[in-house]
Amino acid sequence: MRFFPSDRLDGSPTLTAYVLTMADAAGKVVPRELRASMIDGLRAFVEGRIVSRSPFPTADGQLRRLTAMAALARHGELPRATVDPLDLDVERLPTSGLLDWIDILARVEVDAGELRRAKAILRSRLNMQGTTMGFSTENRDRLWWLMVATDGNAARAILSVLGDPEWHTDAPRMIRGLFGRQQRGRWQTTVANAWGTVAAREFAAVFEADPVTGGSVVSLGEAQHRVAWPDPTADAEPPAPVDVPWASTGKLTLDHEGTGTPWGLVQLRAAVPRTEPIRAGYHVVRRVEPVSRESPDVWQRGDVARIELTITADADMTWVVVEDPIPPGAVILGSGLGGDSALLSQGSWGDRWPVFVERDFTNYRAYFRYVPKGTFTVGYSVRYNTTGDFHLPVARVEAMYVPEMFAEEPVAPVSIE
Repeated sequence: MRFFPSDRLDGSPTLTAYVLTMADAAGKVVPRELRASMIDGLRAFVEGRIVSRSPFPTADGQLRRLTAMAALARHGELPRATVDPLDLDVERLPTSGLLDWIDILARVEVDAGELRRAKAILRSRLNMQGTTMGFSTENRDRLWWLMVATDGNAARAILSVLGDPEWHTDAPRMIRGLFGRQQRGRWQTTVANAWGTVAAREFAAVFEADPVTGGSVVSLGEAQHRVAWPDPTADAEPPAPVDVPWASTGKLTLDHEGTGTPWGLVQLRAAVPRTEPIRAGYHVVRRVEPVSRESPDVWQRGDVARIELTITADADMTWVVVEDPIPPGAVILGSGLGGDSALLSQGSWGDRWPVFVERDFTNYRAYFRYVPKGTFTVGYSVRYNTTGDFHLPVARVEAMYVPEMFAEEPVAPVSIE
């Protein structure tokens, strides 16, 4: 297959494999003669009789070969003798290569333990927080010259585990996370949209074959709420969220009266003191060090402290905010106002530069356009101006547009003499 009808272009094994793979996944039929020619071409590429150079100067030969082998396996044209000699470092494969390897193992008779191991590696890479889904390897999964995108990987992951009973409880969260990756109602590339469409359709065939009608009942203690489902043939809004007050006794139950199997997303909210750190996609550690201190044992009015937050992100994310409380009357240094000491506020940024900083009378907030997976630090200096014993709220890190990804760290009380 070629990207354009021009004799000056060579055939592309990547495009050929994609067409054959997508045709099989979508239930489409490739004309017999064309299909046979494409399979012969891919087989020659896998066996080394056809040499196709990568359009990008990188060592991607193994990945392109895996993609071609996965396409052949889908059409029953990959003998086991071609798979046995492979010596793969599966854990180091990008996610697209891992999914190709799972496709091969699921369709060629090999050791079942290999397939379980590959799926276990896939599970270890999944990062599902609330209604989002990502991969821990996304920063190296964007192989655009191989027609690979992270959204497409997310859809392919669902298709790879949809029929596995061990993944039955994970599939609903994964499909919700897949739709959570959309922007303006679509995924980022045409290839990802194709995979996403197929994944949604296959998921619906397994889990949502019957339309949802009737009503659902949410109960907790004596409180009971009934939710009426709109006509599935009408263009109507879905039911609004149901708020159920806390009850000292009883259990939360969700019952459906009607056809279909609707999904329920349960979220618990409570105003309680935070006594232990919480980690849901992020982890934060807070440290306080003296910059200018009159006494080594106690904080006094006029002392300057440096606050350093060490933050660990489980996955790449855009627009992340870091919020840290300060005692009443304290002043955050570094604003450049008259009398503000540049010397005392040196090194206040940490090792990652925010795009915007708010210094108000209650909190320090730093906004980051993009935070990759890994660890970084945020720091600032504060002068204590008011005496007293102060109990402060938590330090918090949050993905602004995916609030299910956050971390909170309790802040110890501050005594200023």
